[in-house]
Amino acid sequence: RGLDLKNVGKDGIRKRPFTHDELHKLFNLEMVDSQRDALTILVTTGMRSGELLQVTNSKVHVRDGIRYMDLTPSSTQTKNIGSKRYVPLHDKVKGVSFPLKFNQTTLNGLVSKVTDDPTLTLHSLRHTFKDLSRDASVSKEVQDFITGHSQGDVASSYGQGPSIKTRYEAIMSIDVSYL
Repeated sequence: RGLDLKNVGKDGIRKRPFTHDELHKLFNLEMVDSQRDALTILVTTGMRSGELLQVTNSKVHVRDGIRYMDLTPSSTQTKNIGSKRYVPLHDKVKGVSFPLKFNQTTLNGLVSKVTDDPTLTLHSLRHTFKDLSRDASVSKEVQDFITGHSQGDVASSYGQGPSIKTRYEAIMSIDVSYL
C-alpha cells in the first residue's frame, strides 16, 4: 500500500562457498558426532540449516536402501513450495539423531573457528554444495530438486522430479575428500 522499505534494515552480505582448504579445516575441528553429521548433511545436500534443524526421526525414511529426509509435511516450515522435497543422505552421514540438540549459532561457531570472513557462514555450505555439484557434472535440474530451488518453468512442476535414486547418485558423485 505504498510503503517503501528499501532503505530500512541492513543489506545482506553475499555468501561465498568454502574452499577445499577451508572444508578440511572445518571438518578437522573437534566436534561432537551430531554436529559433524549436521555439517556433512548441509555440505552434501545443500539443505538450509533451518530445514535441517526441523527434521525429526519421523522424517527420516529408507526407500530402495537409500536413507532420505522428508521435508514435505505441512508442519515443516520451508522457504517456498519447491522446498518441500525428499533429500537423500550421503553415505558419509553416520547415525543421525533427531531432533538435533544444538542450533545454528552452535554450528556457526564452528565456522567462525575456520575464518573471520563475514562472507563465509553456515549458509556458505549451501553455496559449496552447488559448486561441488557443478564440478561433478550434476545437472542443474537435479541440483535444484535436491536443494529446493525453483526451476522457473511450468514443466518443472510436473511429476515429482528426479527419483530418490537419481538424487542419491548425484549426492554420492560429489567430491567429499575433505570429510
